[in-house]
Amino acid sequence: MRLLFMGNFVSILGSGMNAAALSWYVLQLTHSEISLSTLLLLQTVPMLLLAPFSGVLTDRMDRRHLVMLMDAFRAVIILATAILSLLHRVNLAELYAMSMLVSAATSIFWPTTTALTQELTTSDQYVTANSLLMTGAQGGFLVAGALVGLAYNHVGLGGVLLIDVASYGISLFCYGSLRRGRHVLAHPECAEPGRGILVQFGRDLASCLRFLQGNMYAVLLCTSSSILFALIFAQNVIVPSLADRILHSGAVGFGWLNAMSAIGAFLSAGLVKLAVQRVGVKNNVAFSMTLVGITCLIAPFTGRLGIALGLFFVMGAARGVSVVSVNTGLMQAVPKHYMGRVQNAFALLSRTAQIGIGLALGLLAHTVGLVAAFVGLALVYGVGAIAAAAAGVPPVSRPEPATESVVAETA
Repeated sequence: MRLLFMGNFVSILGSGMNAAALSWYVLQLTHSEISLSTLLLLQTVPMLLLAPFSGVLTDRMDRRHLVMLMDAFRAVIILATAILSLLHRVNLAELYAMSMLVSAATSIFWPTTTALTQELTTSDQYVTANSLLMTGAQGGFLVAGALVGLAYNHVGLGGVLLIDVASYGISLFCYGSLRRGRHVLAHPECAEPGRGILVQFGRDLASCLRFLQGNMYAVLLCTSSSILFALIFAQNVIVPSLADRILHSGAVGFGWLNAMSAIGAFLSAGLVKLAVQRVGVKNNVAFSMTLVGITCLIAPFTGRLGIALGLFFVMGAARGVSVVSVNTGLMQAVPKHYMGRVQNAFALLSRTAQIGIGLALGLLAHTVGLVAAFVGLALVYGVGAIAAAAAGVPPVSRPEPATESVVAETA
């Protein structure tokens, strides 16, 4: 878990700087939220296309190897773009292409990381493990937000991209050090003889759907999770404009907004376990998403960077509680051998919502104003809170991984 923490921390540090610098560069180049919506759309399309397949990959392959492969792929793509940027030969189309390819790998990386975390822990450690995972990720965002504005002003987009490449090298070392050999979670359904890859693929998807049909708690919790993660990405369409047009704080202010959100999420990790024990997973998610929605309503009226930073701290803390709680609930309700497929079944919903919400926010901000865009963002957070509140009672029992075995091949 220490290696997972360090790998996520360093990887997210680079990715957070990359995402913030890219959003700021595109906004300054085009002066339009529509271009940021286009960036979000292009990042989402590969995730939609890969969602039906990546879940099966996660459940069929060695999850550690798959995570490392995705990190290596992203590092190569970003390195090529960084070189073009440093040579002043990069254009908007190439940045869009980089975003699409990196997002494709990310759509496989994150569900696999969650499944790997579940695989490495026992049920009584799920809250702690998710808190640690989220702490590493938000710690990376925290440092990224604090540094990205200064780094961007001094070394430009190309330099920031090189920092991201270096972070992948460190994360690869951490994941590579987790253990030796090949480890695959096996289940009786995987051992059944098939008539080819397509037959096995169809059987895997059908098995996942049968599991979800009888588990409304998991379905509604996954729906809330899909909305939550869609909004985390979609709000990047309007937050740069908040820093630029309302707070007048430039790239540094935009970075600090991200940093304060990460600080809030980072510090909230210590409270999640107590909150889950007191009020349960679904109530935690419903309350925290409602709180995020309220902060979104207030954000465009702050007027001053200091007030906005405090607001983003609260937003980050509530969002951090939501992420840890919803991941914990899924780990408790979904067997390990289904985890990849269940996550990616709802990734389709999440990515579709991300496209629609992102385009709508960009259009609202560009034609009506930022206030209307933030109101729309708050309303969708409310829908996610309602889905969590309606999840009902967690299942008393679920298929236990007792029939699973670990296939290990020594290195």
